[in-house]
Amino acid sequence: QDSIASEISDGLRLRLSGQEKHTLGQHGTQDAEAYELFLKARFFLTRETEEDDLEARRLFLKALEKDPAFVEARLGVAATYARSAGNGYARPVEAWTRAEEELRKALDLDLGNVLARAGLAARRFLFDWDWEGAEREFRELGADPRLLAGNQFHPIAVFFWARGRPEEAVALMERALRVDPGNLESRIMLADFLAQAGRLEEAIDSYRAIAAAEPSDPRPQFGLAEVLKRRGDVTGAIEALRKAYELSGEERGAKALATARTEKDYEDAEVEVARARLGALEALAKERYVSPLDFARLHARAGEREKAFASLEAAFAERAPLLIGLKADRAWDRIRDDARFATLVRRVGIP
Repeated sequence: QDSIASEISDGLRLRLSGQEKHTLGQHGTQDAEAYELFLKARFFLTRETEEDDLEARRLFLKALEKDPAFVEARLGVAATYARSAGNGYARPVEAWTRAEEELRKALDLDLGNVLARAGLAARRFLFDWDWEGAEREFRELGADPRLLAGNQFHPIAVFFWARGRPEEAVALMERALRVDPGNLESRIMLADFLAQAGRLEEAIDSYRAIAAAEPSDPRPQFGLAEVLKRRGDVTGAIEALRKAYELSGEERGAKALATARTEKDYEDAEVEVARARLGALEALAKERYVSPLDFARLHARAGEREKAFASLEAAFAERAPLLIGLKADRAWDRIRDDARFATLVRRVGIP
């Protein structure tokens, strides 16, 4: 489920396919220096840290100084702000306001630009919680093959996940993988959606195939652990989760699972890791902004019910993007039975 959560921001990353690069050469910019700055910015946008996003934004803005009509650079600036909101690097109200400004400027330059439209539809879904409006726009955009290469269509799939309609998300991911079969994020998301749809054997096969191809990536191991546990294979789930913790550098979790045998051992290790992550997050919060939703998810996983709800209220005040996942995200399972949780789901307006 964390891999789905990450795609809320990653889906707004500007990632150009070969065809899009060809198109860029036709109408992007005639300024060679602006184009070089754009390429450098895109490199930083493919990385995962706040510092990389800030450097990407700086370079995109320099490209716009050279050519103010460079639409793709404008979209790049918007992507850095949207990712700041999605990744918890900046307060969502501020970041989404700036992202929308840049997306509308891009549309002024190129009316009907599919990437700008996709970005505005994502805002409608993730920030405005306009479920009906977002679905109308997503259905139209989902029929456009230009969105299926790269990650720009991922918020559409996340929309179906959040609505509890995983079969539609599966169908979209399968279409996209026919266009872009090597897209790792799409492959992981497909496995996640198969698991949500209850197609456990297919999900297991998908996670194992990804793990074999990407042995250093912990995400398929986390997904595999969850599905094996749901299927009743506790021994397999423990081993997969232990590998995931090893790959992600979480020694406490790996050590806790070294002698684990039971489902309770598995769950105790999850709680221990959640508490370790909370400690790290609290230290980070002393240095920079951290989304209260990040705290809420970890408090929920640690079984700290009151702290989870207090952080959720703070997240609502900021309209944190991942609130759209309250109904589908399994991070909330330990507090889902509380009447207050159902009230929060209604506040987001999830149908």
